[in-house]
Amino acid sequence: MNFLWFITVVLSSLILNTFQVDEFDIFNENFDFDFDIDKDLESFVESFNLQDFTWKAKINEKFANMSADSRKLLCGVNSKAPKTPASTPNFKTNSKIRSKRSNPSCTYNIEFDSRKQWPQCADIINIIRNQGQCGDCWAVASSSVFTDRYCIERAKKGLKTNVSDPYNQLSDEDILSCTSPTSRLVA
Repeated sequence: MNFLWFITVVLSSLILNTFQVDEFDIFNENFDFDFDIDKDLESFVESFNLQDFTWKAKINEKFANMSADSRKLLCGVNSKAPKTPASTPNFKTNSKIRSKRSNPSCTYNIEFDSRKQWPQCADIINIIRNQGQCGDCWAVASSSVFTDRYCIERAKKGLKTNVSDPYNQLSDEDILSCTSPTSRLVA
C-alpha cells in the first residue's frame, strides 16, 4: 500500500512540474484559441478525418462555442499566477543506472491496454471524471491513477473490486482538503 501512495505522489509531482515549464506553455499570448467554428474548426475536423487514424474527430458544441478565456480556464490556465522557474531534472546522474538496465535484445510491447490486461478492472479504469471548471487536475489525475492501481493490485490477488463501492475509489476531494483554498484554481 505504501508503494501505491508513493506512485501517486510521484505522478502528482511530475504532472505539476510539466505544467510549470515555460517551453510547454502553449497558452501564452501568441497562441490563437479563437476559431471561426464555421470555417477553421470544421475544415480542420474534415481534413483530420480524411487521415487513416483509428478514431474520428467531431466538433463538441459545448467546447467549440466557448470563448477563448473559458477554454483556457478548463485547461487550468491561471494567467494571474506568477510564473516561477521550474527546476530542470539532472538526467546525467541516472545515465549509469539506465545503461545497466538497457538490453539491446529486449523488445518493447508498443500496444498495451490495461482494460484488456485486467478486464475485472475495466469499469474502474474507464472512469473519466468531469472536473468541470476546477483547475485541480493534479488531484483528479492522482486519485484516478491510484484507484486504477488499487483495483489492479486487488485483481492480481484474485480479489474483485466493485466499481459502485465508494470505498474502492480514492477521492480527489479528500486530496484537495489538504490544500489551502488559495492554492486551488477554481473558475
